[in-house]
Amino acid sequence: MSHIRGFSHTNIPTTRNVADAPLGMRHELADLFFHPFRRIMGRMDEDDFYQIISQSLGRVPEHRPVGGPRLAASELIEEAEWPRVYDLITRIWLEFQYNPDVQQDYREAVNRILSGNHVVWELDNQGHFHRVLPEEVEIQIDAAVQELSDARFASALHLLDEAMKAYNDIPRRDRDACANMFDSMEAVAKIVYQKPNDTFGSVLEHVTRRSLLHSGIVRALAAINRLRNGNFGHGMTTPFELTGAEVDFVYVSSISGMLLFARTQRF
Repeated sequence: MSHIRGFSHTNIPTTRNVADAPLGMRHELADLFFHPFRRIMGRMDEDDFYQIISQSLGRVPEHRPVGGPRLAASELIEEAEWPRVYDLITRIWLEFQYNPDVQQDYREAVNRILSGNHVVWELDNQGHFHRVLPEEVEIQIDAAVQELSDARFASALHLLDEAMKAYNDIPRRDRDACANMFDSMEAVAKIVYQKPNDTFGSVLEHVTRRSLLHSGIVRALAAINRLRNGNFGHGMTTPFELTGAEVDFVYVSSISGMLLFARTQRF
């Protein structure tokens, strides 16, 4: 499937800002879904894929669709609510689970199409979507997961996982992403400084009294804590108002904070 966007895929966009399923992308995906997989799989034909697409989108397949199965499927994909288009991508993924080479080809082709349309997600090697982040941030996330693999950080790792699920969800659950990632950082700080029942503010006061971190870093962490208390803390009744870019700031800052705490000594 290297011929899917075989020329234009080298021109990868520097920014991805589309949290949608654009019309043109839908038709590209329809073409991909009807790639002659039957020649590789030895069992599927266009009618099979039309039925899968129809039923996956909650529609009853027509016995003899007007214009043929490819056109009918394309029209269904065009009409679907945009999150359902991504549901369909993961559903088709399952058809190739017993042929890893084809599954990998399918994944790469999907990601070329998503990238070419500036879509913020890509398909991973488990058939799930994750939001594409700058490489430096991806490295930080991987490092955080590694640091929190220590058994003492089990609760913080669970919160980190929940934050990542919310951040990668379609559509993104911004408030949950912010709240869980901050809570993960807070949990790490409480564990490192052995303050399980204290607030994050109290932990920062302890850090300040002992001069354990640079005062400017502590002020920055305290500012994010105030932002949490007023904007996305659990139990808040006020409307969530952070923009997408502001959510990214909280998300990435909290990851940096948990790495900072996890790599510091206990006092």
